[in-house]
Amino acid sequence: MKQKHVIPRLSMMAVFAICFFLLTMQVGAANQENDIAMLDRSAKAFSSVVRKAGPAVVYIGVEKTNRSFDGRGQTDMFNDPFFE
Repeated sequence: MKQKHVIPRLSMMAVFAICFFLLTMQVGAANQENDIAMLDRSAKAFSSVVRKAGPAVVYIGVEKTNRSFDGRGQTDMFNDPFFE
């Protein structure tokens, strides 16, 4: 008699497993759509911040002319602040 109950239990478990799988697939698709929408919103927010901060970006160039103390074009290392 126990064998008669085993088959319906297995089929019920299979039905529940299939339903669970289908429900998780739908939730996964909904999550993917939500993720895409969230990425779109964050990209728009980032571009807005870049537009506002864009004028603040500047380029600063610095040049320094070193005096050569010997005739070969080498600087005097003893008076160089780098080596102090």
